[in-house]
Amino acid sequence: GSALGEANNTYNNPADIAAKVTVDNLAAGESLTSVSLNGNAVNVGVYPNHIAPYACQVSSSNSNYDFTMVAGKLTIRKAAMGLVAEGYAGVYDAASHSITATPAVTDGTTLEYSSDNAAWTATLPAYTDVVDETVYVRAVNDNFDTAYAHATVTITPKAVTVTADDATKVYDADNTNPSGYTATVEGTLNGDPVIYTVARESGEDVGAYAITPSGEATQGNYAVTYQPGTFTITKAPLTVTACSEAFTYDGGVHSCGTYALDGIMTADADTTGWNAHVTGSIQFVGQSPVTTTVDTTYFNFANKANYAITLETGTLTMSYDNALPITVTSASGSWTYDGQPHDTLTYKVTCTYNGATWSATSTVGNPTVTLPNGVDKITVHFGEVAVTHVSQGQVNNTFSYSITNGSGGDVSPNYSVTPSSGKIEITRRPVTITAGSNTYIYTGRTFYPY
Repeated sequence: GSALGEANNTYNNPADIAAKVTVDNLAAGESLTSVSLNGNAVNVGVYPNHIAPYACQVSSSNSNYDFTMVAGKLTIRKAAMGLVAEGYAGVYDAASHSITATPAVTDGTTLEYSSDNAAWTATLPAYTDVVDETVYVRAVNDNFDTAYAHATVTITPKAVTVTADDATKVYDADNTNPSGYTATVEGTLNGDPVIYTVARESGEDVGAYAITPSGEATQGNYAVTYQPGTFTITKAPLTVTACSEAFTYDGGVHSCGTYALDGIMTADADTTGWNAHVTGSIQFVGQSPVTTTVDTTYFNFANKANYAITLETGTLTMSYDNALPITVTSASGSWTYDGQPHDTLTYKVTCTYNGATWSATSTVGNPTVTLPNGVDKITVHFGEVAVTHVSQGQVNNTFSYSITNGSGGDVSPNYSVTPSSGKIEITRRPVTITAGSNTYIYTGRTFYPY
């Protein structure tokens, strides 16, 4: 600071003189017209006999006086000093924070701090974690009154978000509670941990379910909010393939009626009550191939909505392999010669069908016989062989035939026909010739009946 007191100062103004010195025993009407003083100091303190008058002038003449100079006391008192404290307010950032104190005078000033305004230390308190703390500060200087101030350090929690990670799976009735749901934490510093759990909304059918993280809202230096994610169950692929089958022609209508499942979950594999229906049938070789399909109108089951269903067709085919053996036997006949042609009127058709013997008779009135499959028909053509004369002898009763299906198409390749011919013949007609009777009188000669 600057020196205070007198530094060879001379005062001529009566008011200044009166303020600086006391004069005793001047003659009446006389006064000091000037006085010179010396003596100063810088620091606060009391300095006895420190300000000394060393020259003066009276209004008459100094020669009229014998001056005694008596030194006075110099007192320097402490001055007031300003102190400004600024606090800190901010969000947790893992850095150290405190107040800032600025004294008006820095030379010779010491700052001291307290958290309770009672115990003081020269160490500035610093805060890293969330806090709301008042810090007291004082400025100490020998030449100034101690100055006091305070400010607040406020560190608020940093916002952190825990967001559940979206997840997905294909519908799986055999694995209904997969674990391992996760979440992403955003906003923490220096790898600080946040404690939370993650669970998802229950449900195993196809759809969207909430994944929810949860935990404490305040964790250390963080204000934690939780954001849900979505767990999506998508449809499982399921291929439904209609049956395929090859048939040997037998005139009947054939279908397979079954289907194969590829992708069905074990838990859904019980197909009881599914009412699936496979369309497509074949009766004749010429229809090959016939496409079979699964009719989705009837394809229903409890968890059908959980599958992305692809329908695959099948194929029905038919061939003439392993022709059905049939025996057609023409009847045998014998007629006595009457001059007219004769032939048989019946044919017997026999076969073994589905393990049983079957037979039918074709007659002239009903030449067409329906075969045992109920569809194919065999027609025997009558009158192709006839006998009239004995001289023809025994004749094989041969015949011809045709086999057609219900649509009139030839299906004879599906049958192995064995014709068995009977024998037909004309036998001699018996004739009796009887001579007439005559009566004669004996004459001794030979009589002839002519």
